[in-house]
Amino acid sequence: MSLSIQNIGWSIIAGLASGSMFGLIGLGGFPAMLGIYFSAVPLFMVGLSYGKILLLISIFSGITILSFIFGVSAASLFLFCDVIPAFLLVFLLLKKTKSKTGDQDWYPVGYALSWLAIAGGIFALLMMSAIIGAAISSGLPSEITAQEAVSKLLERGFSTVMVANQEAQVSFIEMLTPVFMSFIALLWFVRILIAVFISEYILLKLNKALRPRPDYLNIYIQNWLLVIVIISVFTGLFSSGDIRYFALNFAAAISLPFCILGLCWVHKTVLGVRYSTVILIVFYGLLFLVSQISFIVLGILGLFEQFSRIYSSYRTRLKEEK
Repeated sequence: MSLSIQNIGWSIIAGLASGSMFGLIGLGGFPAMLGIYFSAVPLFMVGLSYGKILLLISIFSGITILSFIFGVSAASLFLFCDVIPAFLLVFLLLKKTKSKTGDQDWYPVGYALSWLAIAGGIFALLMMSAIIGAAISSGLPSEITAQEAVSKLLERGFSTVMVANQEAQVSFIEMLTPVFMSFIALLWFVRILIAVFISEYILLKLNKALRPRPDYLNIYIQNWLLVIVIISVFTGLFSSGDIRYFALNFAAAISLPFCILGLCWVHKTVLGVRYSTVILIVFYGLLFLVSQISFIVLGILGLFEQFSRIYSSYRTRLKEEK
């Protein structure tokens, strides 16, 4: 895409819009929801239609307006929440790679999700470090554990809100505290996926997308991500204290692409089946009702799909060798 004055202008406007929407998060209520789910959309629209160079111009303008209006802290958070994932995904999704036949092909979407999950896990680790640092600076003892710091943070957060059922509040804090780090990664991961899907949908409708629509039902997660998940799980199971907390939460955070793979498996399974729409509605309804274990169910389905593809690839390779 050429660096015309018009394209540069649109990139600057998109960056200003992205930074401004991200700043709305601090206002709470509906403006915050607008910022959470749509602040990254302008960045993705620029990157997936104009390329990486003009995306950098958008990023610079977004960071500039945030720093000017909301301060450096907001700009730093914008960097981790929107800028880094936007640049990472645009870089990977517009990358060309060689297929098995030797032809040039687009970088697989599942591979991009693998790297995004790692970035989300690292972001959650950094957020947890900031939370522990804030807890210590507020007067809590320096030997405080990660779970204790999270619990205190949640208690203080709920103390500013009038809650009718105190027992339900205590139960919610006890439920969220052990998985808070992976919960942060989940929010980060999902909001980025929503932004990139919205951007791609709009660009395809406008015929502005640099990359054609990927086949989402046939994504493949990189095997090295599964190895890291297994190592993290075993590290957590055979450790204690903060190492156990961080390792298990990190494993859960980087397992999110397998949940996406599980959803793909469900959609492919019911594809072409009579009343498939009704089946999917019932399936998503059941997931909502058992929300506490829904990601475990999807992760298991995703792992089943991953191992079946590994086995199929292995069988194919054996036949070729013969």
